[in-house]
Amino acid sequence: SQEHREIAGAVARGERDEVEAAPARERCEEEAHNLECSFWFVDAQYVLAFTNRAAATLPAFQALHQTPGALHRRTITRDDAYRGMLTGEYCAVSHRWLDPREPDKGGEQLHALQEYLRRHPQIRYVWYDFWCMPQDERSAEQKRRGSGVEDTRTPAEMVEFLHMLHKICLLYTSPSPR
Repeated sequence: SQEHREIAGAVARGERDEVEAAPARERCEEEAHNLECSFWFVDAQYVLAFTNRAAATLPAFQALHQTPGALHRRTITRDDAYRGMLTGEYCAVSHRWLDPREPDKGGEQLHALQEYLRRHPQIRYVWYDFWCMPQDERSAEQKRRGSGVEDTRTPAEMVEFLHMLHKICLLYTSPSPR
């Protein structure tokens, strides 16, 4: 029957999703055991050089991830964070999302960050959640419970997203230069 085919399809998708997510899950479990987390950072020079007239700010993680040289993966240990070892080369931005789909639609935050980076040329890596974590690209309406529209992240991206989200305190433990 149609119902049985739909159930079989859902089971097959679930198994395929598990296979796809397995390497990310294994890496994240090992990192959790070692009290560390791999985060993506945008190259500070890429942020400084960004002047796209068609977009006010950098694109979401998935698009940046396809741009050579834009992102760098760095593993942060708890000890490095607690000892302030990230101070200097790293900048983690805490900010308000001004729109549910895009946190900096007008580019004000990007311009402020670019000015900050000009005053602190030693910074090489910038962490800003929209740019550095896999994003669910559904609209606000589609994200509402019961909408029937599924999260757009791949199973592996979801595993990595949740791992980074649970370890985000590592980024905010080390102070950035003033």
